[in-house]
Amino acid sequence: EVNALDCYVCTEVQGNIGSCIRTIQRCEPSQDACQSLVVYRTAPQWTVLAKRRAFVTKGCTTRAACVEAHNQLTPLCTPSETRNWICSYCCITDNCNYVVPNHSVLNGYDLGLVCPSLWLVWKGRSWI
Repeated sequence: EVNALDCYVCTEVQGNIGSCIRTIQRCEPSQDACQSLVVYRTAPQWTVLAKRRAFVTKGCTTRAACVEAHNQLTPLCTPSETRNWICSYCCITDNCNYVVPNHSVLNGYDLGLVCPSLWLVWKGRSWI
């Protein structure tokens, strides 16, 4: 019997807070990876001059799909305070997507994202 993976799940939450760090889902047997997606943009109802925010989505997926998404989004993963960007991250252990990587340009923003130095350590442990 294959042990199912547990991942944090949330949809379009502003920052890595709330359901993004509280809601855990048991994945389907075919789903062997957790994914985190960070979209940095203004909210739809705001003006062009409004500050951008990081919106976090997490869930279960397959390693193949997660790696493909990561590879496709890598050119768009260019963190900046003044442009929109999107980054996708994959990991393969239970509840491993609790944290999402922070980026130096976002220091000073309270996004609830992990600091870059911790991310490097984490990457060595379980993230693809």
